Formats: sequence, C-alpha cells, structure tokens
Amino acid sequence: MATFDNLGYAAAIGARREVILATAPRSARMRILGRRPAWTPVKSHRIEVDLKTGTRMVERDVVVHLPTPQTVNPFVAVVERPLHCADILDAVATAWGVEVGHIQGKSQKWIFAHPRFAVVRLIRQRLDWSYPRIGKLLVRDHSTILASLHRAEELYAHDAAWHEKYDAAVATLDGGAS
Repeated sequence: MATFDNLGYAAAIGARREVILATAPRSARMRILGRRPAWTPVKSHRIEVDLKTGTRMVERDVVVHLPTPQTVNPFVAVVERPLHCADILDAVATAWGVEVGHIQGKSQKWIFAHPRFAVVRLIRQRLDWSYPRIGKLLVRDHSTILASLHRAEELYAHDAAWHEKYDAAVATLDGGAS
C-alpha cells in the first residue's frame, strides 16, 4: 500500500480508492463509481402477517416499478473546492503578467511588489489568514505584511491601473475570466 510520504495526498487517496474498488463486491463497485446497477429489483409477491392472530396473507405477482433514474446521482457528492492560497497567487500573477516565483521572491521592484500587495490583500480578505501565516507564505515578517496591506489599501483607492488589475484577479477567482 502506498504511503502519504512518497506519493502525496491526492495520489494516496487515489491508491486507497483503487484498493477499495479491487476488494469490493460488484454491486458496491457500481455504487462507488456512480453507476446504476445492471439489474432493477422488483418484488414478485407481498406477504402480510397479522401480529395478533398470526395469520399470513400472500399476494402473488405484485410488481413494484422503481422510479425513473434521477439525473443527479445520490451516491456522488458534489463538493466545491475551497479557495486555496495557490489559486490567489495564480490569479494575481496572471493579472499582473508576472510569475508566482517573482511574487514570492526577495525583489522590492514595484513590478513584483505591487502584485505581492494584491496577494496580501486577497489572502487577508478571502482566507482570513493571520499576518504571520501570510508572512510564511511570502517569506516576509508579519510587520512587512501589515505594511503591505496598508499599501494595498492605498493603491486600491488611488491607483486606477492597480485597481483594474486587482479587479481582474478577483474576477478570475470568482470564476469569470476578464
């Protein structure tokens, strides 16, 4: 069996799923994979028992039809993927036209610092991370992150070009490409 150390989290989950599918009976495999069973269960008779008297009544040739299959599979959960810091970094890097490595790098040039300010503002707003946690992501001190956030607020209010790029990154995060 694969371990989490050498494959990574997603690959380990995939490997575990394959083991479960290999050992599960066919009916359970079909359900896990989200497929309808090949057979449709029907009743051919119905038995009623009166508990007071103990008499049994059998009604034969009763066919119960199953409802038509639904378009949504009840065995497959649809879960939206939560926003991740990598999504924010990618959206901002795309909006500003720089690489993610430059945003996380040591350069203080405005061409890399301005998108870094946007990343700080978005992570603080969308993920509600603490300043030290954002600092670990961007390899900066928490006080630098606080100053970056203040600078981002100023740029958002007064710099139209920065505001436009920031809004493009937000639109990318919200699902619409601009």
